[in-house]
Amino acid sequence: MGSFHLEKNALVVVNGIRMRVRKRVREDSQNMWQLEEEATGSCIQKDEKELFRLHYSGNLRFIGDMSVPKGKVTHRQLTDDEKDEIRWRLSFIKAVLNLPVTRISYESAIAKVWEKLQTEEESSKVFADFLRKTRQKKMRIHAPGWISVYRWKERYVRSGADAYALLSREHGQSENLDPDFIEAIDDALEEDYLVPERGSMQDVINTAKQKCKEKNEKRERLGLQPMGMPTRRQVQRRLRMLPAFDIYAARYGRDAARMKFRSVTGHRTTSQPLERAEIDHTPIDLFVVDDCNGLPLGRPYLTACIDDFTRCVLGIYVGFVPPSYQSVAHCLMHAFLPKITQKEDYPEVTYPWISYGVMHTLVCDNGAEFHSDALEDACRKLGIDVEYAPRKTGWYKGKIERFLRRINEEVAHGNPGTTFSNVFEKSDYNPERHAVIRLSTFRLGLQIWVSDVYHQRKHCALSMPPETMWKLHAKTEDILIPGDRNSLQIVMGRPYSRELTHKGIEFAGLYYGSEATHELRMRYGSKLKVEIRVNEENIGDIHVIYEKEIVTAQALKYEYANGISLWLHEQIKKHSPKYDPDIWLAGREKIRQLFRGDRDVVRKLSRKGKGRAGEAVCSPELDSPKPTLFFPTMTPDAKNADETFITDSNEIPKLPVFRVIYNNGGQ
Repeated sequence: MGSFHLEKNALVVVNGIRMRVRKRVREDSQNMWQLEEEATGSCIQKDEKELFRLHYSGNLRFIGDMSVPKGKVTHRQLTDDEKDEIRWRLSFIKAVLNLPVTRISYESAIAKVWEKLQTEEESSKVFADFLRKTRQKKMRIHAPGWISVYRWKERYVRSGADAYALLSREHGQSENLDPDFIEAIDDALEEDYLVPERGSMQDVINTAKQKCKEKNEKRERLGLQPMGMPTRRQVQRRLRMLPAFDIYAARYGRDAARMKFRSVTGHRTTSQPLERAEIDHTPIDLFVVDDCNGLPLGRPYLTACIDDFTRCVLGIYVGFVPPSYQSVAHCLMHAFLPKITQKEDYPEVTYPWISYGVMHTLVCDNGAEFHSDALEDACRKLGIDVEYAPRKTGWYKGKIERFLRRINEEVAHGNPGTTFSNVFEKSDYNPERHAVIRLSTFRLGLQIWVSDVYHQRKHCALSMPPETMWKLHAKTEDILIPGDRNSLQIVMGRPYSRELTHKGIEFAGLYYGSEATHELRMRYGSKLKVEIRVNEENIGDIHVIYEKEIVTAQALKYEYANGISLWLHEQIKKHSPKYDPDIWLAGREKIRQLFRGDRDVVRKLSRKGKGRAGEAVCSPELDSPKPTLFFPTMTPDAKNADETFITDSNEIPKLPVFRVIYNNGGQ
């Protein structure tokens, strides 16, 4: 860039036109300057103040005699070698800047500078790298000649004291390459480097050489001079001309490039607790066993909700069903309500869990469970705005993502029963063999970690523990809570449309009824269109809504339905004889006894889906857990049955059907 005077013969660009300042003309006590257009030689006059205004607005710039050609970069980041070279040459230029241009005066000044550089410790430090690199290149170290210094000074002065003009001609000098040569390199880059297979640079060089050989054969037939073979430096130079984003997108995909090259242009800031909360799921890298019978349940899923402002955890839910609406509903119910029973349920926890309340905005991803009508309806009734993160933008809800990663690292990894998130880290470790973490122990560990570790540890973004942040800013009178706990369970239940008739209400092959539903029919009609709300973890009872009336209906086969989940009921129903529904109860007890005595067989089964049958009826944070049950599936003709898989819907993964072996005709 350099610095310039508004003086005679100065080169300027005014509104994109190159001009040379010819002279200053005084008119009516004003300084007027005459400018000559280089291309046409026409002259114009400009007031001095007007020229400065043009300069201020960016429409006038000084370029000097050493201006770079059009289209070339005028300023760039210097390398260490270039910086050392500039310092080296400037030391001699400044010594001769005001001297007459004679050999004697120049050589005398150069000798003094050279002696100073060789003797003074401070100066030797400045040029130590330059001298060291010069020696490494096995170049002769001596003082520059006076002609060289004179040329450096002229370039420096003509450029307006721009240090870039002191660089050697080789710096930034472009190669005049043959178009066929460039085409061969570009084609090789597109075929071998800018592809998802992500070839190496050596592959590109080899391909480019082969293409050059093919082009040389054609050139030879045409009588043209053959091209040379491309070098690594030439290939890398062509690659550097492409944007880094495009290179990464071609090799790793555009979504990966967007994530790697994303920029933080602003943060979503919150000013108070519960203004914004984030929710998400993660599989925990632990292999859990059942408390009752010690059977492996598999990897649990954790659903967590965290407050954006204080970083406090509002609620969690642990289950073995892959993420679904029931996971979200139980986590939110735990988040909304105060943790009054925590000390009774988990006396080992030292500090109370103080964060709770209904948030104003809930941020989630685009999972099917978050786009359910049931969640949107529940949030509308509680005054919650649901905000969905854009596709593949994990940083949009980065606080919950980081929290889930931390809880896996600090709770699961390094403990007995861990499965490791990366399959290559397992080595000879068998999580089923070493699975010693019981479900109750895991839930207790989560409570201790959240209340006694995470909430008490200083958070780097807050400069204080999350619990302290909550105590400072959360006021009881400002925290929203649901009006009625029983009504909350109804609101968070999954809705279904059904008919209430003399038979009751049919749901999932079961009939429900009560005195309250009978009274509804007596008052409003013999056949009613009603909405039911179902807790899918316990289908023993349902809530029936008709206009403003809300009543409870109980399964007619309550002994069977109470305490089992909807998923487990569907599996039992699907693989039970259709002619005798009462056989469900007998089949349930037979399977339970069989599994208690056949633990080794169960361990050989696939872990996927086992924990679903081990789901507790309700979250331990809301109600006391029911005994854990595990239900496999047997084919009716199981004597010589091969292993098969059953599926119920798109949401239910495959469940293994094991081979039952009869010994001596026994059951």
